[in-house]
Amino acid sequence: ALDALPESQRLVVMLHRFEGLSFGEIAEVMASIEGVALTEGAMRIRAFRAFAALRDATLGPDLAEGVTP
Repeated sequence: ALDALPESQRLVVMLHRFEGLSFGEIAEVMASIEGVALTEGAMRIRAFRAFAALRDATLGPDLAEGVTP
């Protein structure tokens, strides 16, 4: 399911869940990759959208509707 995510969302999920980085740290890493300033809040939004997409992909949109991230 991770492979189906856009690269920017996939990286945020991997860095946060698997590497244990904070969203502030992820913002610094992603800023160096993307070449633009990014905020902690922007990384939180990307993570929220990525987790929602993963939830929909694994549970299906109908079942995932009542599940919170």
